[in-house]
Amino acid sequence: MSGASALVLVAVSARALAASARRAGFAAIAVDAFGDVDTCAACRETVVVEHAMGGFATVELESVVARLSRRQAPVGIVYGSGFDDCPSQLVALARHAPLIGCSPQALARTKDPMFFAEACAQAGLAHPEIRFTRPTNSGWLIKRRGGSGGLHVAPAPPERDVAQRRVAIPFRRRRRPS
Repeated sequence: MSGASALVLVAVSARALAASARRAGFAAIAVDAFGDVDTCAACRETVVVEHAMGGFATVELESVVARLSRRQAPVGIVYGSGFDDCPSQLVALARHAPLIGCSPQALARTKDPMFFAEACAQAGLAHPEIRFTRPTNSGWLIKRRGGSGGLHVAPAPPERDVAQRRVAIPFRRRRRPS
């Protein structure tokens, strides 16, 4: 792998990206919050950033990516979770190597709850009702704008956040291919 083209992978947990990059023949350079054994094993280099468990909104990433880019000359930067509420961070990272994946502007649009709901409706896709005012009845979830994962989801809606109607999803067992 020492002669392979390098990719900088930035995510709260870059393990899956690192494994995928390695399988594709790239030298993986991970920047994440864990630096676990599996991630390190799949990477040429791993950098653990402090205070990134909840995302990168308050983490100084550009200096880390700049340093790695000078040393490793990556062909690109692939990002994962952690930028949901701070897509503008990606603009700074793209100064050091090409960004691979959707643009920061596209990420920002998909994380806008009104845009996303309208896009689903226009495409004929079922989606939960959303509102920006406090619901007067139960059956709603509150979610932080730009959040990912489920740590920020709660049943009691405080003011100033996005409420989404709770939808029951029937359990379907998937069969493994024979």
